[in-house]
Amino acid sequence: MKKYFLILGAMITGVIGLHAQGNFMQMTPQERADNMTTRMQKQITGLTGDQVSQLKTINLDFSQKMDSMFQASSGDRSAMRGNFRILNSSRDSTLKTVLTNDQFTQWQDYQTKMRARMRNRGGGGGNN
Repeated sequence: MKKYFLILGAMITGVIGLHAQGNFMQMTPQERADNMTTRMQKQITGLTGDQVSQLKTINLDFSQKMDSMFQASSGDRSAMRGNFRILNSSRDSTLKTVLTNDQFTQWQDYQTKMRARMRNRGGGGGNN
């Protein structure tokens, strides 16, 4: 009986995860930027009001460019992957100008953990 509930729980978690991933690209760039900024506020300690304001601008720009990139690629994952790496690298360079070294390290640590979670869930991030 315990096995049954564990399997059922795992299935429900998987469905919820897939549903959440699907909704990510259905959000507007503004909604994605707001979510990203909120996540950053939770993960990075010591942010000032000015930093949060700058992060909102950076995240909106990133989300808009990601949206354009997604549209232009017509769903071609390999094309998107390369372009996303460039876009992400550009955002990181901009974040370094806004965040302290410690804050940027906190953000990188969070991103590393999230990538690992996605790989472990089978959500990609690697050889798809």
